[in-house]
Amino acid sequence: GNVSTTFAGGVTLYPGDSPTCVTITGTFTVTDGDELVIDIEGTDACTGYTQLTIQGAIDLDGIELIVQLHYLPEPGDSYVIINNESGSAIGGQFDQGTSLFVFYDVYQITLAVEYDHNTDNVRLVVTDITDPTAIPIGNIALYLTILLIGGYLLFRRLFVAT
Repeated sequence: GNVSTTFAGGVTLYPGDSPTCVTITGTFTVTDGDELVIDIEGTDACTGYTQLTIQGAIDLDGIELIVQLHYLPEPGDSYVIINNESGSAIGGQFDQGTSLFVFYDVYQITLAVEYDHNTDNVRLVVTDITDPTAIPIGNIALYLTILLIGGYLLFRRLFVAT
């Protein structure tokens, strides 16, 4: 949908429970404590993730970015969450700066927040996915080796005559 107003503090901008596109024709200015909620279900703007198109001046200082992830992304997946059509540079950054962590199921997802100075858009990029339930193969091999050596030494001590 389209919004033709200026945001100026005390708001949580939450476009809805599913990805959508919102066009803001006025100035997008926020103050400390404001929040922007972005839903992500896939990599296509408007149907896979929420995208704001802003046609007026943009100042992000003081706003917290909240990402609600509804699928397990792949490293490198990206989402242009602010499409800047104002013709001028975006002012400031989200409170999180240039990275944030979100969770999907047991996975911790690291997102880079890129403030693109060529297009003046803001993009999220998946940089890392951590599965806390995964056991590194190197550790398993080390444990098995220690167990086998310990068993061999115990066997020799108990059953082999010295």
